[in-house]
Amino acid sequence: MTPKTETECKSFIWRYKEDSAFIPEHRKIQIRNKLYYIMSADIQMWIKSILKKWGRHEDSDEIISISFDAFLFCLKQYKEGFEGLSGFFYKAIRYFLLMKYIKEEREKMDWIPFEELKEIFPTDLQYNRKKII
Repeated sequence: MTPKTETECKSFIWRYKEDSAFIPEHRKIQIRNKLYYIMSADIQMWIKSILKKWGRHEDSDEIISISFDAFLFCLKQYKEGFEGLSGFFYKAIRYFLLMKYIKEEREKMDWIPFEELKEIFPTDLQYNRKKII
């Protein structure tokens, strides 16, 4: 994402997060959709990259669906003061995917990427591993 695009996206985020008393709901949805349109290619690229790193594959329709859910999650979590928009969204998407797949596959217990958990949660996972599982 270019610095110009990142600045444009930040302005859309702040307009979206403004008090709803000043912005009608339909306008907020328009802003959200425009922001997703601008960011969707990057978000889908990040999702594909993360899933490839984890050895997982999803078809393109599922990637689009996941990308919108991840986008909404990131938009909700983004707060004023975060430095890089791209860095924040990438990390938040990685966290979103991790929670999504752990939740889906909890019963099977055949896929938990502990290396990813170590990066996201820097605490001692050897001690907490049984709590996670």
